[in-house]
Amino acid sequence: MRILPTVLVLAALAAAVPPAPARAQSTDVEARDKAREKAREKAREKRERERELRDRYSDDDDDRRPGRAEIDTTFAFEPRGTAELNLGSGEIVVTAWSQPRVRVQATAERGTLRLDVSGSQFSVGTREGGSRGRGHIEVTVPVGTRISASGQSADISVRGTRGRVSARTMSGDLTIEEAADQVEVNTLSGDLRLSGLAGDATIETVSGDARLRDVMGEVEVETVSGDIELAMIRAKRVRGSTTSGEIRYAGTIDGDGRYIFTSTSGDIDVDVPQGAGAHVTLRTFSGEVDSAFPITLQPGEHGIGSSTGKRFTFDVGRGGATLSLETFSGDITLTQGSAARRE
Repeated sequence: MRILPTVLVLAALAAAVPPAPARAQSTDVEARDKAREKAREKAREKRERERELRDRYSDDDDDRRPGRAEIDTTFAFEPRGTAELNLGSGEIVVTAWSQPRVRVQATAERGTLRLDVSGSQFSVGTREGGSRGRGHIEVTVPVGTRISASGQSADISVRGTRGRVSARTMSGDLTIEEAADQVEVNTLSGDLRLSGLAGDATIETVSGDARLRDVMGEVEVETVSGDIELAMIRAKRVRGSTTSGEIRYAGTIDGDGRYIFTSTSGDIDVDVPQGAGAHVTLRTFSGEVDSAFPITLQPGEHGIGSSTGKRFTFDVGRGGATLSLETFSGDITLTQGSAARRE
């Protein structure tokens, strides 16, 4: 009979104890929600990184990954079309054939290569801001194709195209053979070699030698630190200018032509063909003058012993062409027919 009260007491105590708080259960749920949200955030970040990588190394719809990129293809192309070639560093090589199509072989160590073909124009090169490694672009084009090639630190070679050529590079050597119409070359640091040109040539370089041979067209060459060598030139207008370098010219002296050569601290050597006529002006401040032609001084046309240096004006043959040679601290040499005898 004494058990009943004990049971009643226990039941009463149980009823008096408050239930477990719901806060503990909600805390567990919130922790699980936060963990899931954190996992989803990490997944979103991962997908974003993957998307950035695809965008960085893709070329239009072509999904490329970091590493070596290659192009090797052939396509039909008009003979008088235009080719645009661009490379960060490495080498650009252009040759020509008689077939109406283009062959492109290109590689890039890192980054992407782009090839666009549209009617009478195509372009190939590294994507802007892309490849930081060396690359190589080699194309064969129909004879007569116009070439525009550029690079940051790249050598450029164009041979046999017999069309207009424009080439520029920050640092690299340029070689152009058998081009026509108009040739324009610009480089900051690199040597230039041009030959077999049937058209006008405009050359600019800051630090590098410029050598032109067998050119039929007007020539203009300017360099800050480098030599200028012009041989077998057939032109009515030729101008060569260098700050620190020598100038050598062997070519025609046309009766109606103008031939102007200036150097600040270098020698000037000009070979006048047999039978040519020119009105000659020679000027040097601290150099010597050596002429194969008799110099007949006219009153007031020389400054020997003056603070302005030496200035001579005279005619070769019957005169005609304008030939002006000027250097501040270099020698001037005027020969006759020497280049023809050497060749």
